[in-house]
Amino acid sequence: TFLGLVVLFVLFWIFCIGIGLFSYVSVSLPFLFKGYYEELRLFVGTWIGIGLAGLILLYFIFKNLKQKEELEKDKHFYENLFESYQFPLIVIDKEGNIVSANDPASRLYGYTKEEFSNMQLYELENIPKEESLRLISNIFQGLINSFESIHVTKDKRNVNVEIYTNKTTLEGQDYCLLTMIDISEKVILARIFDMLREINRMIISVDLESELLKKTVDTIHMFDFDCVVLLKPKDQEFEIILKKGIVPEAFSYSLEKKLMVSKSSMTESEGYVSKISVPIFSMLEEGITDDILYIISIYKKEPRFFEDYRVFSVFEEFGKDLSFALRKISQEQNSLILRKALENSKDWVLIADEDGHVLYANETVCKISGYECNELMGNQPKMFKSGYHDDTFYKRLWDTIKSGDIFEGIFYNKAKNGDIFVLEAMIIPVKLKDGTVRYITISKDITKEIELQERLERFRLIDDLTGLLNMAGFSKAINDRISYLKSSKTSDKGAVLLIDIYGFSELNQIHGFSNMDKLLKDFANMLNSVSKSQFGDDVVLSRVGPDEFGMFVECSQEDIASKINDFINKINELLASKELGIGIFINIGVSFYDKDGDSFEVLRENAVIALQEAKKEGPGTYRFYNEDISSSLKKYKEAQELLERALSKDLFKFFYQPYFDIRTKDFVGYEALIRIIEEDGSVISPYKFIDYLESSSYFLNRFQEVFLKMVESDMNTFISKAKSHFSSAFNISANSFKDDMFMSKLIVLCHKFEDKLV
Repeated sequence: TFLGLVVLFVLFWIFCIGIGLFSYVSVSLPFLFKGYYEELRLFVGTWIGIGLAGLILLYFIFKNLKQKEELEKDKHFYENLFESYQFPLIVIDKEGNIVSANDPASRLYGYTKEEFSNMQLYELENIPKEESLRLISNIFQGLINSFESIHVTKDKRNVNVEIYTNKTTLEGQDYCLLTMIDISEKVILARIFDMLREINRMIISVDLESELLKKTVDTIHMFDFDCVVLLKPKDQEFEIILKKGIVPEAFSYSLEKKLMVSKSSMTESEGYVSKISVPIFSMLEEGITDDILYIISIYKKEPRFFEDYRVFSVFEEFGKDLSFALRKISQEQNSLILRKALENSKDWVLIADEDGHVLYANETVCKISGYECNELMGNQPKMFKSGYHDDTFYKRLWDTIKSGDIFEGIFYNKAKNGDIFVLEAMIIPVKLKDGTVRYITISKDITKEIELQERLERFRLIDDLTGLLNMAGFSKAINDRISYLKSSKTSDKGAVLLIDIYGFSELNQIHGFSNMDKLLKDFANMLNSVSKSQFGDDVVLSRVGPDEFGMFVECSQEDIASKINDFINKINELLASKELGIGIFINIGVSFYDKDGDSFEVLRENAVIALQEAKKEGPGTYRFYNEDISSSLKKYKEAQELLERALSKDLFKFFYQPYFDIRTKDFVGYEALIRIIEEDGSVISPYKFIDYLESSSYFLNRFQEVFLKMVESDMNTFISKAKSHFSSAFNISANSFKDDMFMSKLIVLCHKFEDKLV
């Protein structure tokens, strides 16, 4: 453009000179046309012609330059458009040479533009050159307008692309513009979702864990993954259960409780490889995971394949689905096992709905009840009612299980044939996910045990020799009778009589045990007949000791007072008529319900007190209990309770008082004084318990063991702290010297501490 302007300027200058010269001689124009100034005319005309020609030339030059400028603008526009286009663009010629590529193409493939200019298309396609040239030929012939292909990036990553072709001609040369659309994610995700869909289909149809795991590994491998390994953690190590493909050398196994993507590694043999480890958990319940059951490690010969969050999320979902499936299989297997166990269990198993209708009953239910299973279905357990339990029992049952708690109890039920059977039952409420409740009854048939228990109870409550109630039976019978009297709210009274054979120990020694056993049997029979004739058939009779019998009669104190003398006389008459050759007399102690107590224990205790007073007065006497005769025994009872408490709670302590040599006034040793220190710190003097302690062999024997331990412990303490010789004196009951075992232990202590123990 600049050169054209210069030429235009010069021509214009020449033209102006020519015009000037022409004007100069214009006055001589007539002469010029007449032939004068011929040379000047030729000169001027020539220059005018040259000027016109120059103008015409300048016009064409300017027009051509304008066209080139427009072309440059268009070229610049299309180059900018090529570079700024959002999709990857590649221009190739008929030989497959890459002429140009834009920035998106560089980002997609990883090559620079300079690298692209030295490449051919087949290098991206990862196919033989001949096959690539055939494809290019079809493109230039207009046979292919679009197609899908798998290209390889600079870092060896596969890229799925959809390619659109546009042919163009530039400067007489044919080119093709290839527009690339990266559909890798779409293809990969579609493929992975197809894999997940296939695995979920298997989850629904497969019932065995081993089969499901094998098919899962095969399916993953089938969907273009290079290696799949199923691992089972074992003591912080791994056991390979299944494997498809070859595990790359660059990777090792790891125990992780989360989905883990390993960093892509480059190996000499496989190239770039990606790995993901999917943990499969045992699930305690839906959504709650426990320990790792398996780990599935998946390998792909492609860098960073699993780093895409969408791929990652699919495998995360896969891990959850498989964990859930294995839990379902385990539950189904456990259900089958439990069902078989329940069906063959010897325990009663019955399942009912919220209203108590039977939904399931095992064979044991049918066997015990006598009903067929189809007779039980839909019915309620009230069909087993025997009438033994009252409404209160069943209300407590329903209140318990309706609140969600377990009910346990003994059920006396009636079978189809009317027989009574006894169940030790546990009713367990189970709330299902939909909120409905099922009641599971698990029971044990204890009918035989109850029958045996009743027989054993009879043996436990009956005296073998006489056939009367023993102490336990007497206690139970009296408490039951008292409970009845209390609940009936009547004014009926009762009395406990304790009957003792006077001097029975001496009689045993004189006449022998066998003769006295026969006497006791005869005496029990006499007592039974006389008591019923005197007091009625409701008399409760028992043998409560070797020579002691007990009675309970429902009558007032006045009735007892009027009848007791006749009762004693009748017994004496019968004893005399037996001609036993043995002088037998009885003593009786009586306490009254409810004046003297409202339980068997209190009534018996007071009757014992009355009996002891009667025995003091000699044979053939009786006494009624009153508070006056119990006052003398109150201290006895208090001493008994005090000793029991002191021995069970280690309340005995030694108090030590020093003693001195009166001549030298030197310290000689200690004298130990026994005391009881109550838990509140109060000190109990021996006068409150020592007499009873020395007279009771039971408490004395227990105390002696405590005494020896206290002596040994305190002596060891004194010796460890003593700075001079000393001796300690301990007082011992005279009765203790009669106990050989105690004396032998005491002698051992004396040898141990020598002259320090007196």
